[in-house]
Amino acid sequence: MRGVSYFTLRFWQEISRREFAFFLLAVFFSFSMIAYVIDLINGGTLSWSRLFFLVGFIGLLSVGYAYASIRQRRKLLILLVVAHLSIFFWLSRQPESATVPSRAHLVGVGVLILAHVILGYLFFVLLISRVGDRIGRIRQELELGAKMHRTLVPPIHERIGLWEIYGRSQAAQEIGGDLMDVIHREKVVTVYVADVSGHGISAGLLMGVVKSAVRTALHQDLNLRSLLKTVHPVVESLKERTMFVTFAGVQLHPDNPMAEVVTAGHLPILHYQKHDHQVQYRHLSQVPLGAPFSPEYQTLLVSFQPGDLFVLFTDGMLESPENKELWIDIRDIAEVVRAHAQASLEAICGAILTHVNRQIRPVDDRTLVIIRHVGE
Repeated sequence: MRGVSYFTLRFWQEISRREFAFFLLAVFFSFSMIAYVIDLINGGTLSWSRLFFLVGFIGLLSVGYAYASIRQRRKLLILLVVAHLSIFFWLSRQPESATVPSRAHLVGVGVLILAHVILGYLFFVLLISRVGDRIGRIRQELELGAKMHRTLVPPIHERIGLWEIYGRSQAAQEIGGDLMDVIHREKVVTVYVADVSGHGISAGLLMGVVKSAVRTALHQDLNLRSLLKTVHPVVESLKERTMFVTFAGVQLHPDNPMAEVVTAGHLPILHYQKHDHQVQYRHLSQVPLGAPFSPEYQTLLVSFQPGDLFVLFTDGMLESPENKELWIDIRDIAEVVRAHAQASLEAICGAILTHVNRQIRPVDDRTLVIIRHVGE
């Protein structure tokens, strides 16, 4: 079934036998009534025996087509096409009946059409009610997961000491894999974004693991280098084999004009510097969290002065879902930041999202965090 989505195939694979039987019966009664329409077009001249043969043949043929298509039985599909053409060729060669249609015959055909409509509808309703009940329960669980996601990744807008922090996260599905957080401990502020590979429940669960691990580790007053060294084995031991977590973080100290920054498998952090009105790219080429070995993470120390900005974001801000080779140039984002650097953080965030939305559809998770040094 070329072009059919993975989830559609999974639906037909997981449907119960009774539900599949309801579907096939609905197909039988919905399509077999074509025989009655053929009879009416011919003036009601078909004998009852030939009419019922045609009803059964068209109904079973329709069921066969449906079954072969859903179960991907190509050989069966070819046999059905051959049978279809052969039977209708044979019927077309039969002599026409000279029987004059009676009113009783036409009334009977009308009643049978009505019966087929009712039965086809009934079996479709039975199918929908059973499948709908199961989907409703799944939907309820997803809504609970979405609520948990909103709790884990709430919007951010805080003023902590010398810094103002604003962040927004948009999940592509009910449960996303992007994470952003602000941790304030002993005057030290740690801000980070993380991107769990994939989407859905598994990504959401690993996202919760990362947030818990980071917050627990920061109770030990760790710097970013030690933080990643501590969190990495936790993620590596609890994730699925093919999953990983990219990370970008900033740690700020009120008594130190130097900010510690780190990226691990993540996009660069944009650093707007007020003194020259330019944007620098803070980036380290390091493996993401959860890699199947123990890397030695490194960090950068950069000057962070009043009026400066840090902008952290995930790849959903740049990547086109339709064409994996099409990315928004990160320099375009940097230019938007530079052009709106004096605006409020909310306005800067809105300008970036507006620029991104004009070029790509929001299909992947998107997370954006902006930090401003507001001074004394």
